[in-house]
Amino acid sequence: QGWYSAAVKPGDAPAMWGTPGGKSVSDGWVGGSKECRDRAVAEHEGVRLANEARASVSEAEVAAFGETLIFGGLAPRIAGSTHPKGSKVAAFMLKKTLGVETATALLARDDKDEAMDEARGLCRDRLKVALRDVSKLLAAAEGQGGFLGGQDPDPSDINLGGAVYTVKALLDSGLAADGKMTPELERYLERWCRRDSWLKVYGT
Repeated sequence: QGWYSAAVKPGDAPAMWGTPGGKSVSDGWVGGSKECRDRAVAEHEGVRLANEARASVSEAEVAAFGETLIFGGLAPRIAGSTHPKGSKVAAFMLKKTLGVETATALLARDDKDEAMDEARGLCRDRLKVALRDVSKLLAAAEGQGGFLGGQDPDPSDINLGGAVYTVKALLDSGLAADGKMTPELERYLERWCRRDSWLKVYGT
């Protein structure tokens, strides 16, 4: 939608209609994840409590892990695409997985095939490292209640839960072929799946 594209930077979501988080229905939409979240925290006690950070790792660090888990698995599938939309998506995923500087350098090379082979290998390596490092975080969390935030999820868990759910689907389906779910990741996802809030959002 034109108004949303003009008002909100690419990739930022969601747009909300209604409260908490948005404006009243008669006042229209609110766009941008930070504004929606800040409004929801201010308007709803339950959202405020869920937004309290308790994890020893920052939400930004966890979000970066999540991006690597998802895009590190998918990028090797479409790296080197010559389709206009495919090449844009591949560039986005490579930048998220490898960093802007490394991805930009690879995408600019004249030896496209060799560069994309290198990019695929780097993405696979980053995915494996992310699976290992996240598993270590979750192993430590098991001794402190089961979530990064303790007995109950905090914002870091909310970021990580969806990423673990997605990477499991990618690995189980074979879309991401270079890595495997660890026992720590499986148990973490099981703890999430026992929560009513998870079932309401994901349905499974």
